[in-house]
Amino acid sequence: MPQHIQEKAGLSNTGVSPVYLYGAECPEVKPFFGDQTRYDGSTRTPRFYQGYHEGFDISLPEGTPLVALPDGEDVHKFSGPVLVGSQIYIRHTPEDTGFPRYIYFKYKHFRELPELSVGDRVKMGQVVGLSGKIGTTVGHIGSEGYPHLRLSVYVSKLGDYKWEKVRVSPKGVRYFDPMAQYLMWNAKIYDNHAVRDLPPDQKKPVIPYKTIDGRIVPAGTRLIWPVMCKSG
Repeated sequence: MPQHIQEKAGLSNTGVSPVYLYGAECPEVKPFFGDQTRYDGSTRTPRFYQGYHEGFDISLPEGTPLVALPDGEDVHKFSGPVLVGSQIYIRHTPEDTGFPRYIYFKYKHFRELPELSVGDRVKMGQVVGLSGKIGTTVGHIGSEGYPHLRLSVYVSKLGDYKWEKVRVSPKGVRYFDPMAQYLMWNAKIYDNHAVRDLPPDQKKPVIPYKTIDGRIVPAGTRLIWPVMCKSG
């Protein structure tokens, strides 16, 4: 896809960075959405997405539990070759989130394909699988692989989507910075171009999360971090 079309669809860095409630220790993101570098600072290949990162990465030990961000439904699962690995898509309706958009989260590089079946409902904070490195033992990274979560987010005004072997393709879909989703409630923004135009002091969302001992912080949130955090 040409770069100008990618950018029109929202694939560019927005400058959003997180603030964790009450000084919690949460696994950090590197690289961010739209970055042109990898976790180790090396330059990404232009072979995919013109070198832009279409999700964000969180480096994690293999076997780290990954959780559902809001309530939703598993609509796709697939385990494939290098660069794809084991992945699932979870779809969230406006009724699930309170947002006037349909949101799709793609989780990649599980240790093994999650036991969830297509059509299963998940609850916010429910463990959906364990982090791994399937699909990463190639190219720059090499045979040792890179255990991490890659989380990608796609939004659409429409609820329809096309099921394909390796993905779901929502109708009218746009890329969305996974970090910017935490701005949705306060800023009422659902488009990366609008996010990118915000002043810097409005690009630091406060991140809700689930603690390792099972608490949701703050109580009443409908969206959390994809990995459990240590209380501050």
